[in-house]
Amino acid sequence: MVFYEDNKLLKKAKESNNFLVPNLHTWNVIYPHKQSRVPKAQVHVFENGHFNTTNANLLPKFNDIFFGSIEIINENCFIYYDPGSSTGEEFNAIELAKFYKENDIIYSDNPSPKPINRYTSSYYHDFQNRYDFGGASDIDLVRLGSDNKPTELIESKRSAKVTFDNWSPYKADYGHFNILFNLSTMHNLRATIAFHYWENYKIEKINKIKMYEIIDIDKPKFLNVVNLEEFLNCEY
Repeated sequence: MVFYEDNKLLKKAKESNNFLVPNLHTWNVIYPHKQSRVPKAQVHVFENGHFNTTNANLLPKFNDIFFGSIEIINENCFIYYDPGSSTGEEFNAIELAKFYKENDIIYSDNPSPKPINRYTSSYYHDFQNRYDFGGASDIDLVRLGSDNKPTELIESKRSAKVTFDNWSPYKADYGHFNILFNLSTMHNLRATIAFHYWENYKIEKINKIKMYEIIDIDKPKFLNVVNLEEFLNCEY
C-alpha cells in the first residue's frame, strides 16, 4: 500500500499564521448523514505516536458533532479516545466497525471490497473504504480570521491526470464537497477548493492555483487562477 507523504501547498500554508494545517499523519474527518450529506460526526485520526495536544490543536473541533479520536496502531488495531480523554479503548477493525455501527457512524458493519485511489492516506482510510459511512471528507486546510477563528474550509486537490487548464472538479468528488458546504453553512464559514498540478505524481506546481467556491450543493463555482502569494493572502 502506498501512502501520501506530503502536500506541497499545505506545507507552504503551514508556514503562515493565517491557517490551521494538520501535521503529517493526522486527519480531521467528517462523516455525514447518508442522504442529506449534513455532517453528523467528526473524528480526529492520528498515526501511532502522533496523538498529542500539539497535533490535536491543529485540528479544529466542532463540538456539536465531535465524536472522539482514533489512534492507528497498525492495519488491524485502532485505539478510540472519548472527547477530552487520554485513556483509550483498543479495537481491531471488525470491532471498530461494530462500535461505529452502534453509535450510528456507519450504516453497516459488513465490510465490502471497494476500489481505492492510487494513493491513500493511512490504514484507517483503508478501513474507511471498506465500510458504508454514507460518505466522508477530510478537512485539509482551515483559514483563520483576524481573531484566529476559522473563516474558511479549503479542500486541496492535486492531479496528474489532466493538464492544469483542463482540470475542473470531478463529479465523483461532489459528495465530499457537499459535506464541506453543509459544514460551512452550519458554522457560517466559506468553503473553497484549491487545485494545483501534480506532474507525473512527482512534481507539485503550486505557482498556479485554480480556486473554486462551493456555493451550494453540487455547485462548485470557478473564481480565478492565483499565484501562491495571492492564495496565502486570500486574494481570490
